[in-house]
Amino acid sequence: MGNEAAIRISMEETAPAYVYETIETADTFAARIEHVTAAGINQFAMVTIALFFRIVSKTSSSHTRTSMTYFLDSLRPLVRKTDVVFLLDTSLHFLLPGANLQGGGIVQSRLWDALLWRIHN
Repeated sequence: MGNEAAIRISMEETAPAYVYETIETADTFAARIEHVTAAGINQFAMVTIALFFRIVSKTSSSHTRTSMTYFLDSLRPLVRKTDVVFLLDTSLHFLLPGANLQGGGIVQSRLWDALLWRIHN
């Protein structure tokens, strides 16, 4: 017998730190809000950012999706990991459990400033 050591490597899948869900209909969003309230959270703020794009050609829709994903990827880390974030068409929805109106306003300002900076740079 030699001086051999067995090395055991454990690979675990980890969830990304900041996640969001791409949804197809507002019904999915409503169901998620019901889920949050059913969990006993009776106060939350919601921030919605709707973007409008000029559609020039058929390829514009793929550019729009790419742009929305890019913007959301840069905005998602600016809210808490426990916040629920959705992408619905060209709207970004941030559900902030436990936040009040003032907290929602602060988050809205932060997201808007970051989005404007991202668009212009």
